[in-house]
Amino acid sequence: MRLELERKLIERWPTWFDVNGSLQQTLMPFGCEHGDGWFNLLWRLCEDLEPLVAKYEKQTGHRFQVVQVKEKFGGLRFYVANANDVIRQRIELAELESLKSCELCGKPGRRRIDGWINVLCDEMPTEEQHLAQRRRNECPQLRRSGTKPGDSGSAQTASVNRADAI
Repeated sequence: MRLELERKLIERWPTWFDVNGSLQQTLMPFGCEHGDGWFNLLWRLCEDLEPLVAKYEKQTGHRFQVVQVKEKFGGLRFYVANANDVIRQRIELAELESLKSCELCGKPGRRRIDGWINVLCDEMPTEEQHLAQRRRNECPQLRRSGTKPGDSGSAQTASVNRADAI
């Protein structure tokens, strides 16, 4: 997902998305590893979780944390730490909804399997074009610098901490 969209999530729920955290505790320094089409789904999920998380944190004293957000086997995965069954059920609903939503544009989509499992609408480009778009969206170095793998500037950008860009 584009950094500008990730920033919106982080600004709204800064305690949930620890992009500067240790990789031993969270994988959020890698950002949301999926296409832009699921941004609205993710935003609605977080809005729905707000009162559930507030209640959970008040009752338990534990801090809710998003550990990783990514695409896997064509669906959204939203991994968290310190949650109850109610929170996990709402997350599961969003993950199921992602299986019917185009990862790139958010329109109704269907699961496609052609070496890579993904959910795309019928208007999306070919699989090869989709993979190229996905690589551009998911590679933090490419998103920040605009360089391509193998360009002379790509080695320099690879050392930049992704969390610093956010």
